[in-house]
Amino acid sequence: MVSSPQRQRERRPEPGALQPSRARLALFAQAVVALLCLALLRGDPANRGFSLAAGVAAFGNLLLAVLLPVHVDRVRRIALWVSWPMIPLFVACSLPAPPALLGLLTTSAALGSLRPKFGSLRPRARKLWLTLHIGFSVGWLGAAMAMLVLAVVGATAADRELRHHAYEIMHIFDLAIVIPLVLLSLGTGLVVSLGTRWGLVRYWWVLVKFVLALSIPVFAGLQESFWVREAVEVTRADRAAELAGTDLRLWVCFVVFTLLLWTATALSAYKPWGRTRW
Repeated sequence: MVSSPQRQRERRPEPGALQPSRARLALFAQAVVALLCLALLRGDPANRGFSLAAGVAAFGNLLLAVLLPVHVDRVRRIALWVSWPMIPLFVACSLPAPPALLGLLTTSAALGSLRPKFGSLRPRARKLWLTLHIGFSVGWLGAAMAMLVLAVVGATAADRELRHHAYEIMHIFDLAIVIPLVLLSLGTGLVVSLGTRWGLVRYWWVLVKFVLALSIPVFAGLQESFWVREAVEVTRADRAAELAGTDLRLWVCFVVFTLLLWTATALSAYKPWGRTRW
């Protein structure tokens, strides 16, 4: 006769096994964020393409969530192929609708719950991807430090023209340099972690670094980009206008961003804390 603790062990899923209930919940969450994007974007004709993509993503994720318990293996493979492109989609939608960056969290949850499997990178490919990741990450750190300098200039400059132009350059940097570097750094980091022995959740330093890197664009999309645009618009209308604390908030924000990126750099160098239970 099988004892009850033995039965519990038998029912418990193996580590790394797909758990359909969690995967369904993550897909539903991803669909909800896509619906939020659709609601925020559909009123503007200029965002018609984003609206269409968000609508398709919402419908697709809802359908996959419903079908997952019926055809587990097949739907899981399709859901994995669908979830990876959701990362750049949510980032692109965040330009006109910053709350779309919440999709980075739901996509990460969906990908994790779907248990993707990756082969190991060959030595030459590993070196290539590692070189790209280091280059884009250093570029992101440099861009954050440049934004910090501009934020300090905007907060302290006595020359009102200089203050306005500092915020204008911050806005250009945000769109043309920082966002591409964030995407490229996160993308190459995922390839390096998932294609090597480090994995994404096997070691604490990799997991913490990923969370730090993900938290910066999420907060930037939800708050920091609003502050930059507000500073640009207010100083454009009146060079001598007071910013009601926005200049100080931007300065503090980029101090924190820079410290977080230096912390991520230190984690890559020292690799502390050992393995997780996953």
